[in-house]
Amino acid sequence: NPDEARTVEYIFRTYLELGSVHRLQAHLDAEGIRSKATQSKAGKLMGGVSFSRGALFYLLRNRTYLGEIPHGEKSYPGAHPPIIDVELFDQVQATLASHRRARKERPLRSATMPLKGRLFDVDGSPMSPAFTHRQGKVYRYYVSAPLQQGRQVGDVPDAVRRVSARDIDGLETDLRSRLAAPADRPLRELLACVERVDLEAQVVRIRFNRAKTPRSALDDAEQDFANPGLAIVTLPVRGKLRAGRSWLQTPDGSGGTVRVRRDPSLIKALQQAHRVAGAMGWRADGELENPRAMASPTNAYERRICRLAFLAPDIQKQIIAGRQPRGLTLERLLNEPIAASWVAQREQFGFADRL
Repeated sequence: NPDEARTVEYIFRTYLELGSVHRLQAHLDAEGIRSKATQSKAGKLMGGVSFSRGALFYLLRNRTYLGEIPHGEKSYPGAHPPIIDVELFDQVQATLASHRRARKERPLRSATMPLKGRLFDVDGSPMSPAFTHRQGKVYRYYVSAPLQQGRQVGDVPDAVRRVSARDIDGLETDLRSRLAAPADRPLRELLACVERVDLEAQVVRIRFNRAKTPRSALDDAEQDFANPGLAIVTLPVRGKLRAGRSWLQTPDGSGGTVRVRRDPSLIKALQQAHRVAGAMGWRADGELENPRAMASPTNAYERRICRLAFLAPDIQKQIIAGRQPRGLTLERLLNEPIAASWVAQREQFGFADRL
């Protein structure tokens, strides 16, 4: 089929230009290039959809396009003519191999994520480890498989499909208290009795293996009627979304385990806010020393940041101590209108039940 042959050659050459199967997938999708559409004898339509990454890897390694017949680990000359020349095929294999070596030499950071294979999103899709690198640091996440693969995800409101590993691993505290485990016992050992964790929109459900879990740990558990060998423990932890980011928090907004998370950018901004406010004539207690001598901020950024000096004192203390709720970022404080009332500020930024 000449048209299909040209498409295959185009995919091979485009991969060499882009150097990435992920970018190749996005390019083909944007160009409207779809997989081969066929119809079975029963009339069922198959194919004609966007290429998945797996399908592209298979296509780029397929020696059938060289006029060969693969069989196991070997391939043999076929009776059909080739549609890809040997030089192009070898260049593609060399590029694929170089990327494979780079991935192999990279540390296997997924080994540090004990919920791998146990965590699922609201649609029941597995959430796999993913990593980003910023300013020399590695940030770990669990991401829904369809989202990683560029496929369509469900439309459940407030569904969390990407969450920081630090947040979800915070469930470790509940496991330790439930199993009466010492602080030095590895999390992987605690998870030996956990079969599955479902991250739903409003709650997190943990399915325990009854045979491996102490009876005392399942006092408030429900029966899993689909599997009598499992018990379900429901935690009131819901997903929180803002500006494309997500994290977990308990109903009181505490973000699960209370731990110190000092935010250097927030603390530095508070200090700068007080310097700007001081230059304008405001004292640390919020009183204006000389209204007539009051200066104005020198630029737009100072006008935005000086508002932080008028946050409730107890809120500022919590920020300096690193005990602010998850989601309270400098970006939010700079871009969101801040209530004048300290009581309203505590409600606005999630401190109402914590101060």
